[in-house]
Amino acid sequence: MIAEYGLDIQTLVPELTMQEQTKKHGVLYLTPEGQKECCQMRKSDPLLKKKGQVQALIGSLRRADGGRRAQCPILSVDVDMNVLRINPLVSFTDEQMNDYISSNDVILNPLHAQGFATIGCNRCTTPVLPQEPKRAGRWRHLGQWAMYCGINPSDLDPTLSPAIDLPEQLVDRILGRETDFMI
Repeated sequence: MIAEYGLDIQTLVPELTMQEQTKKHGVLYLTPEGQKECCQMRKSDPLLKKKGQVQALIGSLRRADGGRRAQCPILSVDVDMNVLRINPLVSFTDEQMNDYISSNDVILNPLHAQGFATIGCNRCTTPVLPQEPKRAGRWRHLGQWAMYCGINPSDLDPTLSPAIDLPEQLVDRILGRETDFMI
């Protein structure tokens, strides 16, 4: 992907391997409380180590994903990271997303072809059936008590997220999808 997209991709890793974490803390992902602790150590903490090194984080959150993401803002402030969170795809429907992927030869994670609608860690993500909600495969073993890992602040409590939602025309101009000059 680095060559195809010209991106500087940095892989973030947790402080402990899964084996070391399990030896020290036990199998955390089997309870809702443990899941939160596990996700904090394996996802959020590694990201927090980048604090001060970036001004913004670009995500792929979409309102079409439903749940708390149905109200996801285009821009939000991540107070823990002290950055802007930008979700340029937030208004894409599933059909628009699929059309964009097809039209632009976007590289997809091979797990999508195996039924994984969303992709998380290997212990807490399962494929979903066509009639299930997209996030049904996340923390399936924990039932309705766990749907989000906490790495996206807008997933946690939308009433506490300092976020703004910009008009689509302005977002189009910011992202260069339309020109704002006359010929």
